[in-house]
Amino acid sequence: MRHVTAQNPAEHVSDTSVNSGPVAGHDDDVVVDRPDDEDHDLLTFGEAGARLEEEVIKQRRTLERLRAGGADDATIAGAERRLDALERARNRNRPPTLDDLRSSGFFGPRT
Repeated sequence: MRHVTAQNPAEHVSDTSVNSGPVAGHDDDVVVDRPDDEDHDLLTFGEAGARLEEEVIKQRRTLERLRAGGADDATIAGAERRLDALERARNRNRPPTLDDLRSSGFFGPRT
């Protein structure tokens, strides 16, 4: 198990222990649509979102297999924590909408 400390800013403390427990196989056949107009040398919102969406789908499949296979409660709980962390990361990664930018004052004070 990997321990996350506050000294590693690349990781979220709230995501500690989400990768615990054995992995029940891998699904490498998940590919989601990516924006065609992005520079793929950069990790853009679109590319990061696509990668997160692929991982969410894979983790849901893994969780289904664990439940169907009669995995123990601790293993299922670990898989559920990982799915929750991936979904939270996906939500944090969403680019701001025009309404978000307007309401935040990005374009100046609202009139």
